[in-house]
Amino acid sequence: TAVKLYHQPQPDHIAKLQHLLDSGLSRRLPAAICAPASLVTDKHGHVIGFQMPRLPSGSFPIKKLASLTFRKQQGITATAVLALFQHLHATLTNLHQLGVIVGDLNDQNIFLTPAQPFAAHWIDVDSYQIGRYPCPVAMEFFVDPHLYGIGDFGQRPYFSPATDWYAFFVLLVRSLLGVHPYGGVHHQHKTLAARATGGVSILHPDVVYPATAVRPTALPPDLRQHLLDVFENGQRPPF
Repeated sequence: TAVKLYHQPQPDHIAKLQHLLDSGLSRRLPAAICAPASLVTDKHGHVIGFQMPRLPSGSFPIKKLASLTFRKQQGITATAVLALFQHLHATLTNLHQLGVIVGDLNDQNIFLTPAQPFAAHWIDVDSYQIGRYPCPVAMEFFVDPHLYGIGDFGQRPYFSPATDWYAFFVLLVRSLLGVHPYGGVHHQHKTLAARATGGVSILHPDVVYPATAVRPTALPPDLRQHLLDVFENGQRPPF
């Protein structure tokens, strides 16, 4: 097992962990989730962290799939990536059915086993949005633009299944094409936030597409349409 310790344990954080364990929810989470198994206390009995399953040896963050060089070196095909994302889709659907929102879904809190077919391990479960307990953090690369302008995500629950599916789709596009949906270069909209606000995705004709990335034409027509709907038209259809 592994133990995660907090430098500065916060009461709200600890209350969420206690709710996860006392309600039995942590035991009902999908098998892929590295859920808290027990609380860890200091010699005074104060909660300072939690115990969880340890990642298998050689596990790597899903972020590496966005490197086409890495994919080539490891012999990882698009078919293998799609199979993985079907499993991730099932896990995320299961979480939502349990009333759990990931919130800060990003490419550094899902780890993969080195051998194919990949098994996924979801970490940082203590930041998940659970009931009245918010997810206090978000990574700009993956946060839904509909949430732009929120200064403190820890104030209340802001995330939803729709924001999770937005982040999921960003992960999928990056893993298949090697570029963010708002990647490449646009001479007017120069930041990710500007691109997202303006609805200028990699499909836009004025975007200089990265030479090293897989072309969007490699995606099936329904995925290209979904990309257009989400990243240019601001829609949030079910994935």
